[in-house]
Amino acid sequence: MKKDFLSIIDLSKDEVLHIIALAVRLKKGKKQKLLLSKSLVAIYEKPSLRTRLSFERAMHQLGGATFSYDGRAIGLGVREPINDMAYVIASMADAIALRVNEHSTLVQFAKYAKVPVIN
Repeated sequence: MKKDFLSIIDLSKDEVLHIIALAVRLKKGKKQKLLLSKSLVAIYEKPSLRTRLSFERAMHQLGGATFSYDGRAIGLGVREPINDMAYVIASMADAIALRVNEHSTLVQFAKYAKVPVIN
C-alpha cells in the first residue's frame, strides 16, 4: 500500500518511533542496501543544499539512485499539468521527493502518483 509523507502529522507516534529506531540501527550497523535498484526523483522549487544532499546521500548509502531536477527549469505545473507529471514520474521512479512552494502541489502529486510522495 502506498504511504505518502507530506507532513509529520501523517505519521502515528508508533511510526515516528519506528523510523527513529530504524535510523539509529542503520547508523550503528553495517550499511545495508535496503533500496538497491530503487530510484527517487527529487524536484526542488526551493533550492536547498542540505535537503538535496541528505536525500542523495541516504539513497546512495542504501543502494538506490536519485535523480534531481529544478522545478522551475522543468516547468513544474506550468508546461504540463501536475497530474500528468506525477503519473509519468511515478511510472519511472519508486518514490518522489518534492520541495515546493505550495502545499497544494504536494497534495496534487500525492493524489496522482502511484508511488510514495515525500515532502
